Parts: sequence; C-alpha cells; structure tokens
Amino acid sequence: MPDLCELKLDIRLTPTFTDPTAREAVGRAVNEADALCPETPRTEIEWVDGWPAYRVPASHPLVAAMREACRAQLGADVPVGIVGPSNIGNYLASLGVPALCGFGVRDVGIHAANERIELASIEPVYRVYRDALRRLHGA
Repeated sequence: MPDLCELKLDIRLTPTFTDPTAREAVGRAVNEADALCPETPRTEIEWVDGWPAYRVPASHPLVAAMREACRAQLGADVPVGIVGPSNIGNYLASLGVPALCGFGVRDVGIHAANERIELASIEPVYRVYRDALRRLHGA
C-alpha cells in the first residue's frame, strides 16, 4: 500500500456552484474517505485560489453586437453561457472589464500536443468579429 497519494482537482465554478460550495463538497468527500480508514493520518487539503466564473449580461452591447453579427454572417444564433476560470477573460472580469470568450475557430485536441484548427473556419469567424466591431463603433 502506498504511503502517500496526491490528488489535484480542477473544479470549475459557476454563479450557483461557488467557491464555498465547492470547498464544502470536497471537504465532505475527504472526511467520508478518511472515516473509511481511521488508522491512517487525516487527509490534508491545500486550497489554491482561482478566478470565479463570470457572465457578461445579455443586455451588454458586446453580447448584442456578437449575437447580431453571428446572425448576419452565419445565419445562426450563438448560445450565451457562463465562462469558467480558464482564460484571460476571467482576469479581465475581475478588473471590471467585460470580455467575451469561447467564440472562435473549429478545433480538434484543444491545448493538447496535437491541437489543430479547421482552416476553413478562420474566415467566417473573422467576418463575425469584424461585423461585431463595426456594430459597436456604429460603422
């Protein structure tokens, strides 16, 4: 039996699944596991703070411009959702700077050794961003 086990968790937060809720859930699971092995030392938890999830309000001009541009350029509505703590948008949001994340080219193996994009998806994404910028700047 090993004398040490290290587990790293990456828990993505949402506006309803907050940092305190996540810490409580992890703590409860750890306590339950520790209770099954009373002869071993108690588990130590080291918390590393991250960024909270965020969402730019649907009424924000950035959201409206992107959605209108997608309808005009792609003929489709894009879903609006919550962004977890995995990009620079979370940092910007913590400074009060609204940032939209997630709309981009089609990819395979994102952030993996063999990540790649579909080249044909570059041009339509460019058109959407160009259109959205023009809408924001009233051009």
